[in-house]
Amino acid sequence: MQSAETIRKFLEEDDWKYQVEKENEDVVIFRMGIRIDGKLARCDMRIICEEDRVISLANIGVFADEKRYAEAAEFITRVNYELANMSKFEMDFRDGEIRACYEVDCGGEMQLTEDVVEGIVYLPANMFDRYGNALLDVLFGYATPEEAVERLIERQQQSADEKQEADEEVDSKPMWNMEIG
Repeated sequence: MQSAETIRKFLEEDDWKYQVEKENEDVVIFRMGIRIDGKLARCDMRIICEEDRVISLANIGVFADEKRYAEAAEFITRVNYELANMSKFEMDFRDGEIRACYEVDCGGEMQLTEDVVEGIVYLPANMFDRYGNALLDVLFGYATPEEAVERLIERQQQSADEKQEADEEVDSKPMWNMEIG
């Protein structure tokens, strides 16, 4: 299966420690762990390669308490609305498991480029890296879903503004007069 070989090659070239959880003619499942920033520190990854699609799942091992399902679902819905790509958060209402998912259709003539494979491998973990602390705030009742998402948007805007200011400062200085350090 071409998609599985492309993923395997990327993982080996990028020095990933991974296991092949399942491999047959219909599906290949890769499994690995990845460190992330924030309170969560780590997530488990599964990359499922099928004939016409690749699904990447990140799981943090944190489950929503049944009493907080509504808040968790609202938070996930608000965040998913803000996401501008094919990634999403999901929650299993049977047990409260929350995971990040990224799916790529690779049927027909679609070829997995290195950039696409990099997204498959890193994007779900990056979602927990970016949204994980806010999710925990909601799960533990420290913030409403609306407050948590508003704070995220404010922080993202601050980061964008700070980057723009830094870029403008660099652009305004002659290159030979740059501070080192």
